[in-house]
Amino acid sequence: MADFLSSWAHNFNLWLAIGFLGQGIFASRFIVQWWFSEKAKRVVVPTVFWWLSLFGGLTLTVYAIHKRDLVFTLGQFSGLFIYSRNLWLLPIGLLVFKEKPLPRHWVGVIAAFVGTLLLLSSEFTKLAGSPL
Repeated sequence: MADFLSSWAHNFNLWLAIGFLGQGIFASRFIVQWWFSEKAKRVVVPTVFWWLSLFGGLTLTVYAIHKRDLVFTLGQFSGLFIYSRNLWLLPIGLLVFKEKPLPRHWVGVIAAFVGTLLLLSSEFTKLAGSPL
């Protein structure tokens, strides 16, 4: 076990940190959903659940592309359509359930974050023909 952990310590880099960040964001959506459900004393899927799904899924998709893992990439990428569609439908649900949405400017924040990750990825710069 010590050898396994020491190999991680020697190989830790920015991409591993991005992968852990994405996994943390993605996994936190269940904790948030559980907390909202406990508070309401019924099953609730709050707006923030879908934002965490999208943000974590985007981060993990970029990480999977960097790792060149087709199964991981397709698995994460396919979920992005569902999360995006649910966020698109959200204003309709908000009218029915009276839940406050995450402010719209967060879409720009998320887009900027993902754009930064894409620029960092050597695979994306090669695909775009960038001299970076």
